[in-house]
Amino acid sequence: MLSQPSADRRPAAHENEYGVEVVYVFQITPTAYPTPDVQMLQNPANNADLGNSLVFQLPLVTSW
Repeated sequence: MLSQPSADRRPAAHENEYGVEVVYVFQITPTAYPTPDVQMLQNPANNADLGNSLVFQLPLVTSW
């Protein structure tokens, strides 16, 4: 299967993309802790049509 790039290709670098991330660790046991995470992206992927993005995560880290 062959394909050709589109004529309006953008560079791989996104010059005007900004991000802020906040992470906290809650130690609930010696071997388990959730780490809630909030990320705010301004002008994601240099695409003004998307506007700002807000991303939430709640991973649970365990070990034994």
